[in-house]
Parts: sequence; structure tokens; C-alpha cells
Amino acid sequence: MKRLLRVLLCLIALATAAALIARALRGLKAPAPLGAPGEEPAPQAEPPPPEAVPAEAPAPDDLTRIRGIGRVYSARLAAAGVARFADLAAAAPAEVAAATGVSEVAGADWIAQAAALTAR
Repeated sequence: MKRLLRVLLCLIALATAAALIARALRGLKAPAPLGAPGEEPAPQAEPPPPEAVPAEAPAPDDLTRIRGIGRVYSARLAAAGVARFADLAAAAPAEVAAATGVSEVAGADWIAQAAALTAR
């Protein structure tokens, strides 16, 4: 009986390892071209011209420089699309309060501090 249990456990371990390897390999394979065998794949779309490529977004500001904003509130603001002092200065206190869970008074204070940092 013990021997049968050992064999079953080994088979389960091998099946699990095979499933994990198959999952990893599926992620690495390039997708096969569509169409019948021997048929030439459809031409790929040309990349957009350089002037149509959007410019890289500016680096986010360190919102933790504002008194009252730490890592958690900074992450909540970033999730709401506020990554720069100018973004925060342009926001409404109600929007800041809704995004972070703080009061509108605290949001208004952050907005004022962001506006002062933007003016520098």
C-alpha cells in the first residue's frame, strides 16, 4: 500500500512539473502565422512615421515632497493619473479626496503645495 502511494505521489509530482513546463513554454513561443500550410503570411502593417509617434511622457515628480503625502497616497494619486505637481495643482479638492480617501480640506492643502512647487 505504501509503495502504491509513493508511486501515485511521484506521478502527481511529474504531472505538475510537466504542466508548469508546458505553461512556461507556451509563453515563450511566437504565435504561428494564420493561413493554410504553404500559404504566404499576410504582410505586416508598416510602423507609423516618426512624426506620428507620441513623445515620451515626462518623468513623474516626487509627490512625497508635499507635506502629508507619503508612499501610499503617492501611489493612490498615481493610480488616479496624477503623477506631476502640475497635475495635482490642476485637480479639484473633491477629485483628490475621492482618489486618496482623505478629506477635501487635506486635498486642497496638497493642491496649494503642488501649485507652489509648480511655480518654482
